[in-house]
Amino acid sequence: MAQFTRSSVFATFLLLLVLLKMGPTIVGGRKCDSPSKKFNGMCMNHDNCATVCQTESHEDGKCEGFYRRCICIKPCF
Repeated sequence: MAQFTRSSVFATFLLLLVLLKMGPTIVGGRKCDSPSKKFNGMCMNHDNCATVCQTESHEDGKCEGFYRRCICIKPCF
């Protein structure tokens, strides 16, 4: 009886692992970058850059490069 219980627990655990692995996956689309047209000065804060980029109808923004420019990000179509 103990052997049956142990094997059924193992089978249940294995099935659970398989189901978790087959769960929903997020498909990431390509992202397009473009320099912000409204951001002035050196970009030192990603949050400020993201806020300005959102006013330009972009999804997000990040500070990038040697000259610390604000780069806006949006999905490519």
